[in-house]
Amino acid sequence: MRILIAALWACASASILLCGSPAQAGGEKVLYSFCSQTNCADGAGPRASVLQVKGKLYVTASQGGDPASQSGTVVALDRKKGAVDAVYSLANYDIRESESPLIHVNGKLYGISADGGTGDGGNGAGTVFSLDPKKGTVKIVYSFCSQQNCTDGALPLAGLLDVNGVFYGTTLVGGGPAGCQGPYPGCGTLFSLDPATGEETVLYSFCQTDFCADGSRPAGALVSLNGLLYGTTSAGGQGNGCSDTGLGCGIVFALDPSTGAETVLHTFAGIADGGAPAAGLIAVNGTLYGTTQFGGSSTFCGDWEGCGTVFSIDPLSGAETILHIFKDNGKDGQNPYGGLVAVKGKLYGTTVNGGVNGKGTVFSLDLGTGKEKVEYAFCGQPSCADGAQPYAGLVESGGTLYGTTDIGGANNNGGTVFSIKP
Repeated sequence: MRILIAALWACASASILLCGSPAQAGGEKVLYSFCSQTNCADGAGPRASVLQVKGKLYVTASQGGDPASQSGTVVALDRKKGAVDAVYSLANYDIRESESPLIHVNGKLYGISADGGTGDGGNGAGTVFSLDPKKGTVKIVYSFCSQQNCTDGALPLAGLLDVNGVFYGTTLVGGGPAGCQGPYPGCGTLFSLDPATGEETVLYSFCQTDFCADGSRPAGALVSLNGLLYGTTSAGGQGNGCSDTGLGCGIVFALDPSTGAETVLHTFAGIADGGAPAAGLIAVNGTLYGTTQFGGSSTFCGDWEGCGTVFSIDPLSGAETILHIFKDNGKDGQNPYGGLVAVKGKLYGTTVNGGVNGKGTVFSLDLGTGKEKVEYAFCGQPSCADGAQPYAGLVESGGTLYGTTDIGGANNNGGTVFSIKP
């Protein structure tokens, strides 16, 4: 899945440099460094947000675990001590490379894997899985690409949304019958799933209108507001210069789950207002907020124009407002891949790149003043012991923010779980 994402959006290399900068102020604390066990039995490369349940932090790692398959793990940490409480290997269930955050429903954890499962004739095209922490058992709830031409979707990247016992999610590709130059037919789906029966229903298949004006390749999670589902697609629309498929810069959409009717609220234009959103949206006081990986300016930020944006959307009118344009100035973050969290009038998020060490940041944006601030720049310690390149967004609990970094840490560059005081 890392290779697929890199091919789609040319994300920065995961190789690490010995940054060697003095340790920073800013309150960042590494709670756990992955790959601390022999053969990385505890996992490596966490790209998902943490889940906090009764004093424990649950984190999915996209690699490590079983030595033969390196299929990833779910790790339970003591929130205060950072000590490992349990490690759940995903290997025996053919669930590989889980990079999406878990959700907690009725005592069980549910997650998404972008690989594995019994779909695609046994080759695996992703799953929804459950984990019972008390029993330590993992179960595949649904395997994608179980239908001909993958009309049920394939390669899910985003986490699940629970609405009154029904799960909603998206798949990056699939939905059939063709298009989007992917490994599976189709340009992505929005689906519902009954966790009790495992019955999956495709509510919408993207790229149903000319030039994919209705969006394609949804990679972010959904949010529910006033009975509608809101989300983003990383491509599609009619903006230019954001996707190697030539299918546009992405959109913001609304979908009525009762009818399957989709409404395009905003089409990203690329340079003007951002492009290629990889994360979903959050709702704060009736307004939607999100990030784009690229765009916002004509300055090249790596291989793409623009370093990304933070934006708001009026769900009623579809009016978009750019709140911040990330800059290539050696200080600001670049390329926000994860979503946002709202805490006391501020939005907090992460960027994969940028900052004084070039390895990503934690940033805040004051909704009252519009001022953006880099709260912490990663790789500020020798050998990047503080972590580097956070792909996931942050989670707030008890006044503290928790997150993960894909690489860095004290053990074999396996990534970290960290906390930071806002």
